[in-house]
Amino acid sequence: MHLHQAKNMKTKYFLLCLACVSGVTIYFVIWIYRDKFLSNQTKYLGMLPSVQMMLETINCNELFVGNTEAIGKAKELVDWINDEEYRFEKQKFLHDDRISQLTRNCSELKSKGKYITQPLTEEERNYPIAYIISVSKGLYSFENLLRLIYHPQNIYCIHIDQKSDPTFQKRVKEIVDCFDNVFLASTMTEVYYTHWTIVQSSLNCLTDLVGVKKSYQWNYVFNLCGLDLPTKSNLEIVRALKNLNGTNSVASASFVGRKHKKRRYKYKYKIPGSFLDTLPWKTKHNHMWLKATNQQKVAPPHGIRMFSGTDYFIWTREAAEYFIGDQKIEDFFEWNKDTLVPDEHVWATIQRMHPQVPGSLPPTPKFRATENDVITRTRTWADDRTYHCQTKYIRSICIYGVADLFWLVNQKGIFANKLDPRIDVIAVECLSEWMRNRTLSNIEH
Repeated sequence: MHLHQAKNMKTKYFLLCLACVSGVTIYFVIWIYRDKFLSNQTKYLGMLPSVQMMLETINCNELFVGNTEAIGKAKELVDWINDEEYRFEKQKFLHDDRISQLTRNCSELKSKGKYITQPLTEEERNYPIAYIISVSKGLYSFENLLRLIYHPQNIYCIHIDQKSDPTFQKRVKEIVDCFDNVFLASTMTEVYYTHWTIVQSSLNCLTDLVGVKKSYQWNYVFNLCGLDLPTKSNLEIVRALKNLNGTNSVASASFVGRKHKKRRYKYKYKIPGSFLDTLPWKTKHNHMWLKATNQQKVAPPHGIRMFSGTDYFIWTREAAEYFIGDQKIEDFFEWNKDTLVPDEHVWATIQRMHPQVPGSLPPTPKFRATENDVITRTRTWADDRTYHCQTKYIRSICIYGVADLFWLVNQKGIFANKLDPRIDVIAVECLSEWMRNRTLSNIEH
């Protein structure tokens, strides 16, 4: 009887060991032949590789030289990752919880994230830059952007949309607290699409940078959002800013040919005040536009002439110090608080207040500067005839992907807008890897 039981036990252990060995063998077979498994998008044995595992199958460098075979393979992986059956794995990779686990300990955050903790060159040490980063969600994108542009000689002001999730705000603060030269804006506000609060979020940081943080001797200031990524190393940025010779890089053009945009400041707009108000003003992407009124606005104060531009800027320190404390510009800010999409005409107009605003341009057609003329961003609109987005458009803006990277990094824009990991996480990861290597090697083109 005991002999029979012993034989049964041995058989069970043998079968268990065989199952374990078989499982391990199958896993390694999938890993070894991963290209075939992934390219055919076949879910063998119900085993889904992690996002990290899939990223390791990509040679990112080949994407930046335009290798069509590598781009094709990367696009297949993007399709796989975006497949409905893979949704849980992608969400797990991008989830705030995973990022928060990596960032709770400051020493681990800096070491695992490979943050740069010393100026890489004397030229960079002697030319600090200020950054404003406005965020509302997406800890993965925020931490990734900060890591790519972080240098100890620079200074970073973070503005968090106050209607964002409290847990997200807490986690951003945990990251911010790890660095002496990164701080939260002393005043933060709820931010609404197309509303004055977009301008206000940048102004809050600008006020701090020339006020409570004025001891930091930065030269220029950028404003960024969570879906921006750099396409130039810090050394390249320093040299590009030096080449501006003290001028600002702010898009500014007349409203000729843009009459539809004049309505944005000719009439008063308001945030919808009731549920019924909001119904006609919601876009398909869940962004709420301001509600138009029939009230015409008075002319801009002090005879200020209006110009059209974009929501991004590069201001000299002198310009920021001037317009933060100037009463005429303060009156202009106040006048704009009930206009539509003010960020696309406020900065453009200040840039033409010449010669009062340091680094500004004369208000004549000769000095027209469109988005393509400045170095702030590379951004592709749906009606752009110079380049066609290879990924997809959302609200008429290209969300760059793996097939766009080769073109993207060869543009003069210092940052790219937009790269969204929810659309193409491989493009984000590969650009991040490429940028770190470029920064450390100080490759110059």
